[in-house]
Amino acid sequence: MLLQIKHKLTFCLNRVIPELYQGPWKTDPASFSYALDKYQYETDCCAADSYKVYQTFVGWNKTHWNTPLKHFDGYNQGASQQNPAAARKPILLIPWTCCKFRKDKKKPKYDPGLSLKELEASLVDPSCTYRVTTTSVNLLPCSPSIQDQLKQISFVFILVVDTLLFCNIVRCMIGIYGAKAYRYQKNK
Repeated sequence: MLLQIKHKLTFCLNRVIPELYQGPWKTDPASFSYALDKYQYETDCCAADSYKVYQTFVGWNKTHWNTPLKHFDGYNQGASQQNPAAARKPILLIPWTCCKFRKDKKKPKYDPGLSLKELEASLVDPSCTYRVTTTSVNLLPCSPSIQDQLKQISFVFILVVDTLLFCNIVRCMIGIYGAKAYRYQKNK
């Protein structure tokens, strides 16, 4: 049963991320992108089962703060001849919320508007969003932690429903007992 839930959850996330994810710059807390990025950031996970999902679809904003990076030595190959300015702007392979943060520094509070300087100072590798390595990216998928949270929520839900159901059963039993007692009194 739990294995089936895990597979369904991973399947759903792998379908939903390409459909709804727009990039790590969404500031509306009600948006799917904001929620996913905040979750990835706070739980140190990435995507449903692999960071590679972000490399397989094109519907999200892959620009990097729209500003050239001082340490960036690669470039957007397709734009280099036509637009030299665009050549200095890396194209994201993963959102920055999938990057590993340095352990020796306090992780900044999640904010889609985080300054480039503050973000780069906090990352293990400031180029992790466009030069993905196993040491710079959170390889832990988000599905297991989401599944754990769903289990906790479902336990509480079942406990609440069970308690309500139990209370209704007790209420019915008391009602039946009261009706029997009333009938007994009436027949006396």
